[in-house]
Amino acid sequence: DIDDPKTKERFYSLLQSLKNWVQHDQVKVHLINQKALPLLVRCVTETKFDPIKEQTAALEILLALSFNNDAASTLRQNHHFMTHVRSVSNNIISDQSRLQRAAEGLLWKLEKEREAVAKPAILNSYQHDIMMSYSHSDKQLCYQIHEQLVKDGFRVWIDRDHMHGATMIAMADAIENSDIAIICMSDAYKQSVYCQSEAHYAFERRRCLIPLIM
Repeated sequence: DIDDPKTKERFYSLLQSLKNWVQHDQVKVHLINQKALPLLVRCVTETKFDPIKEQTAALEILLALSFNNDAASTLRQNHHFMTHVRSVSNNIISDQSRLQRAAEGLLWKLEKEREAVAKPAILNSYQHDIMMSYSHSDKQLCYQIHEQLVKDGFRVWIDRDHMHGATMIAMADAIENSDIAIICMSDAYKQSVYCQSEAHYAFERRRCLIPLIM
């Protein structure tokens, strides 16, 4: 019973485990079939769940599940949930930046990505030659690659600041204004739903994708 305070820590551990496993499509389908969406929505919207722990983990799991069309449709139709997520994304609290980022990422997948994909492509007017998509766990190697590419004369966009705020919108803008997207593949990259969102959007925008194994 997740309402029992004695089980809270075990429940949080379960959410953390799910966050790691939910990147796999089979796990997404299994969770959806097992009616996990209503429980995860409760974790996000009910105040008894800790914002930094349970609510953030639940939002990140829902973000991963939103790659599934059925799950995304169900979440969009839950007006109370969507209103709550919009409120979280606009509520800037210093110790809840991960929660806000997860809310923004979910709103990107559910509302803004389709509009962005539908925009006309920019032809022959890119601000950057290359956009680098990477996990910050691999930043040292990626920074070296970036520096070498710049020395070789390429105009390269890279997020060195691990941006907060309108992160996915900024990433989308970088992808739209780049000819090539280098996908810096690693285990950490594959486990990050934010990195997956970047790669998916670059694919949707028909950019030249270069996978680079870290």
